[in-house]
Amino acid sequence: MQGQTRCQSGPGTKQSGKQIVSLIGSIRLGTDNTMSSANYVIGIDRLRAIAALSVLLAHVVGPSLPGLAKYIFTGYPAVVAFFVISGFCIHAPYVKSELPCRAFWLARFIRISIPAAIAWPLSYQLGLTDFNPVDGYILWSIVCELWYYALYPVFLFLHRRWLPFSLQWAVAFVVAYGFALWQGSDQYGSAAIYGWSMNWIIGLPSWLIGCALAERGKHSGPVVPLRFSVAIIASFCYWATMNTAVGFYLTGNLFAILCAAWISSEIAAAKHEHWLDRIGKWSYSIYLFHILAWIIVFKLLTLSKIISVPFILISVPFILLGCYIFYRLIEQPSHKIARQLYRKLAAKTP
Repeated sequence: MQGQTRCQSGPGTKQSGKQIVSLIGSIRLGTDNTMSSANYVIGIDRLRAIAALSVLLAHVVGPSLPGLAKYIFTGYPAVVAFFVISGFCIHAPYVKSELPCRAFWLARFIRISIPAAIAWPLSYQLGLTDFNPVDGYILWSIVCELWYYALYPVFLFLHRRWLPFSLQWAVAFVVAYGFALWQGSDQYGSAAIYGWSMNWIIGLPSWLIGCALAERGKHSGPVVPLRFSVAIIASFCYWATMNTAVGFYLTGNLFAILCAAWISSEIAAAKHEHWLDRIGKWSYSIYLFHILAWIIVFKLLTLSKIISVPFILISVPFILLGCYIFYRLIEQPSHKIARQLYRKLAAKTP
């Protein structure tokens, strides 16, 4: 029955490890919720757009700005916002529905892996050798997302049995900080230096708080003060990671709490589509491809190595154009394939 989990059993029932794995695999959704427009949340795409544009401007424009102005646009805090949004969007369709694990895994992995797999070799052709899952430039957060997708059925199983997402977040928060304090960081306080197998631990509380937010539902809040607070605190975290010992690896999950409040208030206040929602639909391509598009723009326009701020600002529209072309040619078709496979496999799940 839709809205119930088949892995549930009576109080005190003991399950062997094999039975639990089998039960997790049988969590099933009766209808195509994860790929359905009926579950679209107005306002979520504009938040994706804001986060993606912040990363783009932090990489392209920020380094050339003078003084404190270079901290206006932020990279890692925007990625934290992406994690919260991702957790929210992944769990929202399954708050009262069952999950077809195999269909979910295949669809999600295809959805983000095909664009990344195409961008990766292209980066080598453009001379960007650290654009890979091991060194982690840009792709580190994509690898984290793959970890979260892979583990989501386990998180959902625990949520419905013993450990609600709010408590999972608290446990992950303590573990992430313990891990961060044990491992330390680099001179920039980076939260993405632990390799493809460990970076996800630092970001997990930010992702799980998004799941908890989906479970709680949207709640109205002071939208404008929260917008200013998020912008100011994000810039402060950027300044702190560059100028003090308090880096992103320590501030990111605290910032995620503020992000969750902001995201909740934004989607509660959103009533109609905004022009940023259209950009948000291809925000993944902006995040994934903007550096490669920037290099391509430089090569095509034979730009000088001496870059002034106005010249960079002029190049931003061309970078966005390159990202949009990547979306239409690569991301959008991969998304379509993922939806089709999801529907086909979900219908076959017994």
